[in-house]
Amino acid sequence: MNTQVAQILHQTADEVHLGLDEVSFSLEEGATTPYLRYRVTMSVSASYPLIRRFVDKLKLSPAELSLDSITCARENIASPGLGCELAFSAFYRKGTNG
Repeated sequence: MNTQVAQILHQTADEVHLGLDEVSFSLEEGATTPYLRYRVTMSVSASYPLIRRFVDKLKLSPAELSLDSITCARENIASPGLGCELAFSAFYRKGTNG
């Protein structure tokens, strides 16, 4: 399933023509929880409508992803592009998909 999440993220970014500056994946396994948390963080530089299309399209994907956070900033008010940090999570029951 982890490979599927990575493929969906990259495929969706390609479909909306969003360049991914940096992507990192990590697996968090809590000793007291019955699930694994697969965390994806990424940096992107694009216009707000393009970033919004990417997030909206991911909501329709078959991956069970949730958007945890999005933080954006622009260098100055006249700049059309944003630099954004996005964080997603996918949860899997231990022993089945992790």
